[in-house]
Amino acid sequence: MHGPFFIACLATGDWDKLEANCTIKDCGTPPLLTNGANTFINTTVNNTAMYTCNPGYDYVGMRNSRCLENGTWGALEAQCTIKDCQKPPVLHNGFHNATSTTYNSTVIYSCNPGYTMFGENSITCNDTGNWNKLLVNCTIKDCQNPPVLQDGFHNATSTTYNSTAIYSCNPGYTMYGENSITCLDTGNWSELLVNCTIKDCGTPPILTNGDRTFLNTTVNSTIEYTCNPGYDLNGISNIHCIETGTWSILEANCTMKDCHSPPVLKNGHTSVTTTTYNSTAIYICSSGYDMQGHNSIACLATGNWDKLEANCTIKE
Repeated sequence: MHGPFFIACLATGDWDKLEANCTIKDCGTPPLLTNGANTFINTTVNNTAMYTCNPGYDYVGMRNSRCLENGTWGALEAQCTIKDCQKPPVLHNGFHNATSTTYNSTVIYSCNPGYTMFGENSITCNDTGNWNKLLVNCTIKDCQNPPVLQDGFHNATSTTYNSTAIYSCNPGYTMYGENSITCLDTGNWSELLVNCTIKDCGTPPILTNGDRTFLNTTVNSTIEYTCNPGYDLNGISNIHCIETGTWSILEANCTMKDCHSPPVLKNGHTSVTTTTYNSTAIYICSSGYDMQGHNSIACLATGNWDKLEANCTIKE
């Protein structure tokens, strides 16, 4: 009420002038709702303010507040709670750094070591309370073909991260160093620290009364044997350096040549103890004969006796 709240009956028999009026109460600005908003037509008694929450928030409690007869707003029994998208989706062969899962939170994804990322690496909790679609994947790195080992080979059946390639040397070679490499998380093979060295059979065996010729003594080399002059080779004339790094068995020997019985001297005879290479046959004329020429011959390296250049002539 505004003005005097009473009037008097005057001596004239009339009421005094009424100088009062009643004005409707105004509750003023409605209370604020944290993370929300209100709508209203006016703020006088019996009018209502309607409340809603901002995007990304859930409304809990009464939807409105009324302007009461005492000119104050009724208690606002409501709150806006931020939406929670809960646990982010799992990325196969990857991980995330989520520290918060509520509205507008962002999660950054990374791939595990040895994997390459394709796609968007982050998602956001949206105003529906759901995560954006995860549009990323982690693909295992591939080191491709393992390096070539000279004079060797590998058994690699897989070339992706953490795969191992085992190396072996070709037959006839010896391995020195580490025999394996691994596909690293960089997508490259670890360093190949191995080499294959051809085996060496060393000095070839000696052939008694013979000789040998060769250029080298490594695997697949061949040694050729010959006998010394006056000797015949029996058996196989060569040996080979085999894959084990040893010489094949020497199946040969040199036997001294034999000139056999010396030629006959007419009217004479010979004295001989052996008929093999370098043996000598001595000739003697029979009684009544004189020796003309050389009285001896030798068994030559050819296996034949030297030419007999002697004769026995009858004495005069």
